[in-house]
Amino acid sequence: MDVVILTNSPGEVTGWVRPVVERLVERDANSRVFVFLSPCVFASRREAQVLREIPGISGVFSPREYIGYALFGRRPAGFAPAGPGVVVHLGGDFMHSARVAKRLGFPAVAYSDRTASFHGSFKVIAVEDNRVRDKLIAKGIPPGKLRVIGNLMVDSVKPSFPRDLARQAFGIREDAFCVLIMPGSRPQQVKHMAPFFLEVAGLIKKVERRAEFLLALSPFVSREMFEAAVGEAAVEFGGRSGEEDAAQDAAREHTGDAEMAGKTRVHIVEPDKRYDAMAASDLAIVMPGTSTAELGFLGIPMVVAVPLNWPGEVPLPGILGLAGGVPVLGGLLKRYAIRGLINKVEFTALPNKRARKMIVPEVRGVLDPEDVAIQALELLQDASRRMTISKNLIEAMGAAGAANRLVDIIFEAAGGGGDRCWQVDSDPQGGPERA
Repeated sequence: MDVVILTNSPGEVTGWVRPVVERLVERDANSRVFVFLSPCVFASRREAQVLREIPGISGVFSPREYIGYALFGRRPAGFAPAGPGVVVHLGGDFMHSARVAKRLGFPAVAYSDRTASFHGSFKVIAVEDNRVRDKLIAKGIPPGKLRVIGNLMVDSVKPSFPRDLARQAFGIREDAFCVLIMPGSRPQQVKHMAPFFLEVAGLIKKVERRAEFLLALSPFVSREMFEAAVGEAAVEFGGRSGEEDAAQDAAREHTGDAEMAGKTRVHIVEPDKRYDAMAASDLAIVMPGTSTAELGFLGIPMVVAVPLNWPGEVPLPGILGLAGGVPVLGGLLKRYAIRGLINKVEFTALPNKRARKMIVPEVRGVLDPEDVAIQALELLQDASRRMTISKNLIEAMGAAGAANRLVDIIFEAAGGGGDRCWQVDSDPQGGPERA
């Protein structure tokens, strides 16, 4: 079977595509998976590189190659689907998947955590929960076309170690507060938020001496990009070996110089260890996005920063994005548009959105590092509140298993049946329930 996936940006690549491809390959090692990247203002420009590192993907094609194929029928080199096959929409404008499905003559299925369009082009639209299902029914999508399967993002979260072993691997002391910093997955985010969050870390350390810091790099952020962003930050960066860092820390403690020249020590975590860093943490400081769902699934309390300090760097889709590119006036229009949009958004953290309540604090506006540090310190100093937040996060994010259910749907669409191991839950906030 040939599976042609359409996707677009960092969260969809790691949170949706990766777990679905893993389950597809487990189910049928002979399946061929091709991935087209559709045009997207939220892309990091490293999606193709990350996709090529996922086992089981036979070909990855750029937005330019997508346009050539979708509009003009020019097949990119290496793309030779023979059928039977299915087109799977996993992010971006639904129009792109509908167009590719029509050109190939394949049935199409989609996954959505919000909305859907071109529904006539899709055999099945899988959705995150009954809240999304009801919303799409109200927009005119036939109920029989919709299936609740759960939250795909949590299926990608797989720490290698339990909490205690993860802390040991990073050299975190038993009595320490481990604070995880996650500065984003796009170049413009890392450029501003990496130094901003490092300032937050320094402020936290001044008040809470037991705090130790990990900074997890996104798969979409190169080490060089990060180092260019932080420059001469007032921190000392740890190496890649937890054992080595622990030995160095012990030596500094013995000499009474644990921070060396007043710098806050931050251990840099490579992308393949980021879930271990999450598991080791007592608290995370993070931007809105997929990371909030992943942390939520693990029950890690977090402070979500939504800064409007650099409105010109915020990508916007459609006409607003185009208007923002107009010299002089464009920047002004974009600034007002972003402030207006953020005021209309009730929640930015994904667990808060799912629960429809403020489980974790969101700090919005033109921010100073102190604004975020205060929220973080309040959580660090309140163990009972952190415990309550952790419990609520786990309840909000639900159980894993959505990728398996979507693979069932893919095989059904291709005419190959599938292991029907789920049914729709009747809880209006819930997801699927094992039969």
